[in-house]
Amino acid sequence: YPGLKRSKLTLDMKKIYMAIMAAMAISACETKHIDREGPELVTVTMSLNCGADTKANSPLIPDVENLIYDVWILQYDKMGLLIDAGTSHKRATSTGSLTTNIEATLAVGEGCTLCFLANLDRGVEDSPRVWPQTLTEFKNSPDVVDLTADINAANNGTLTDMPMNGYWEGNITSEVRNIQASLGRMMTRVNLIVNNTSTSPYTIQSLTNVSKKVYAFPNVIHEPLPTDAYTEFEINQEVAAKSLKELYFYMAPNFNDGTNAVRLNIEGKDPVILSNGSPSDTPRDYNLYHNSNYTFTISIK
Repeated sequence: YPGLKRSKLTLDMKKIYMAIMAAMAISACETKHIDREGPELVTVTMSLNCGADTKANSPLIPDVENLIYDVWILQYDKMGLLIDAGTSHKRATSTGSLTTNIEATLAVGEGCTLCFLANLDRGVEDSPRVWPQTLTEFKNSPDVVDLTADINAANNGTLTDMPMNGYWEGNITSEVRNIQASLGRMMTRVNLIVNNTSTSPYTIQSLTNVSKKVYAFPNVIHEPLPTDAYTEFEINQEVAAKSLKELYFYMAPNFNDGTNAVRLNIEGKDPVILSNGSPSDTPRDYNLYHNSNYTFTISIK
């Protein structure tokens, strides 16, 4: 039966042909995936500087509060996604600097956000930090970085470098050669002047609702910190009659709605709220902001 043989042969050839085409399609997909080009990269010099000088009555020397030692550079694209190729950790100078120029590789793209974090991994060559994959998480999570050890060191006088942050927004093109940004201190400093004008001694007991968690992005508007963001500073120092005492404290910025405002507790007195807004303000701003130096004078009568 010759006709039957030809038909069977034609059917087999079709099957072979389809199998070959399918294999070629798979091969083409795999080749395309393997050969896919990464983002266009450009080397850019970052010109970074610390913010305004600190006051001369700082309990930490100015070098600690102002010098830049190392910098993390995080690049997010216009969709708010982290670009691994544009994220790096750079040493500024081993001795620290008020201003520094750092070369970094960035991905070319429009509407990028560069986030800078300084003095988190001084002297660490290969830091194991893992950063949020989205800019939204980076901006809104108080757990991106942990400043607990830095806050403790600042308050006992052993801190050697102040954590800082900053950001830049714009287009990264192949023509971009220099980007300038200012960094601010990630902590808040509170200077307390307690003036006891009475004829009896009083004990400064504690500071409560002291924030230990921090937002890594330096916005002045953030959601209130969660309840587990707070700790207490025990003070227990007496202020003699007709005398005054000056105390200094470092803490994370406190974003709150009033419930968790920082409170100074003095023996036999109502707690005193320490905030950015004065008691006469309506509504009152109960926050304490980053890169800020607050001086509160408390009179005991």
